[in-house]
Amino acid sequence: MPDRRLPLARAREAGLLPDLPAIRNDIMGAAANLYEELIFRNPRIPTAENFPNWPTCPLSELNEAQRAVYAFYEIVDSVPPFEWLSLLLDGRGNLPLIVWAGRFADIGKTGEYIEHLICMSGGDPDVLAAAFAASPDTAHATTKWKQRRLGRDPIRSASMDWWYSDGPGHADFNQRVFDFALRRLPDLIALDEK
Repeated sequence: MPDRRLPLARAREAGLLPDLPAIRNDIMGAAANLYEELIFRNPRIPTAENFPNWPTCPLSELNEAQRAVYAFYEIVDSVPPFEWLSLLLDGRGNLPLIVWAGRFADIGKTGEYIEHLICMSGGDPDVLAAAFAASPDTAHATTKWKQRRLGRDPIRSASMDWWYSDGPGHADFNQRVFDFALRRLPDLIALDEK
């Protein structure tokens, strides 16, 4: 597998060392800013030239920490602060990655709410996470969905308040993403380069 970590010189140039101070300065945008610096601006990761500028290499060529950073950006890109987390269900192909990353990095209540919404829509988060862990590049095509559960649900309502209109979920999510990146810095930046 190629080493697709951000080159050390580029990390220094972007002010990411020693402990991601450039990201900490805008903690509410941590997920988006980490993606931009560690994936989109990373010369070792080819990305599409046109929006949405996703990586064009297979996910299996990214290490686990990079896959997680990509998944977190998928969440904030798909669900802006003025929308509901249930918008993620429109992109079912991304859900195996998102569920796996949420568990891998422990995104807390945000991950719990996402998984509950998946269950309400007939999906099985355990199956999605296992499918991604087994085959990152094909998990999106191998998952099955059951019939959707209808009706009012107090957890779904709580998830709306959690995320909607810059609720407490945004701060919690971005802080957890930042803490994860800080713990996994050697997997995201080639600190061992001379």
